[in-house]
Amino acid sequence: DGLERVESISMTGCARLKELIFPESVVRIEGYSMMASSLSVEKIVIGSKAKDAGDNNTATFGELVSLKDFYVYSPDYDPEDSGLGYVSIAPKDMPKDEWIALYVEAVRELDHHHNTSEKLENVMNHTEVFEPRISDILTIHAVHDSKTEIYAKENGIKFEYIHDFEGAKWTYDYENMVR
Repeated sequence: DGLERVESISMTGCARLKELIFPESVVRIEGYSMMASSLSVEKIVIGSKAKDAGDNNTATFGELVSLKDFYVYSPDYDPEDSGLGYVSIAPKDMPKDEWIALYVEAVRELDHHHNTSEKLENVMNHTEVFEPRISDILTIHAVHDSKTEIYAKENGIKFEYIHDFEGAKWTYDYENMVR
C-alpha cells in the first residue's frame, strides 16, 4: 500500500511469479519493469488510479507467454506502447519451466555484466522467435469506455467488461481476489 510507481527492471528475475496485483495506489508502471519475470505470470490486476505507464512504457507487458487475464479498473490507463499481448519469443524442444530458468539465469548474468555469450546462445538454441503477435490465450477485462477497451478491440484481443457503476468506490478484497 502506498506504492505509486513501479520502476524499470524492478521485478527482474522473479521467474515464479504467477499473479501480479498492483495496489490501488499505483499510478505509473515503467517500461521493462517485468523483464525476465513475466514468463510465468497468468494474471495481472491494475487498479483505478493508474493513469499512464509513463514515458518509458516500452515492453512493460511484452513477452507474457502465459498471461491469461489482464484486469484494468482505470478508464485512463493506456496500454498502447506496453507490448501487452505481443509475444516474439517462446520455448521450443525444451520444457517451459527449464527454458524459463535458463532465460532468467542468462538475464541475471547480463544484469551483473558477466560473460553471457554462452548462456544467451544456449537460450537462443531453445527459443522460437516469432513476428510480434497477439497472444491467443489472453483476455483483457476493463471498464466500459476505457483506453484499455479501445486497445483490446483495435488489436483483436479477447475482451470482457468489468461492470462499473458511476460514482461507486471500489475496494479490492485480496483474500477472495474480488472487487
